[in-house]
Amino acid sequence: MIFNLQRAPDGMLLGVCKGIARSRNLPVVVVRLAAIVLIMITGFWPGIALYILAAALMEAAAPQDAPSAGGYGSEPHVDRARLMRDLKERILRLDKRIQRMEDRVIRPDFHWESRWNKRM
Repeated sequence: MIFNLQRAPDGMLLGVCKGIARSRNLPVVVVRLAAIVLIMITGFWPGIALYILAAALMEAAAPQDAPSAGGYGSEPHVDRARLMRDLKERILRLDKRIQRMEDRVIRPDFHWESRWNKRM
């Protein structure tokens, strides 16, 4: 993190200007206008590259209305158990989807030759 700056999650474009404005107690409009002037003075691409570099170097701030650290509840063991259950359900759904895709492709009436020749 550079100079204790954090990107604002609710910013217009990557949250760089709003993050700088919050950390320096400046109006967001002033910082955005300064960024636009900088981009125009440097010839667009160098200014845009600097903006993207600033976004990459600044940490993203947590949203103000973010849930607790676990996201599912207050007890850590309950959070892990629920996360594991959700992950297991998601893996099972993906496995079923892959199985359906494999069954369709392996069918004898799939006609690989005709499908290949259409693309050529």
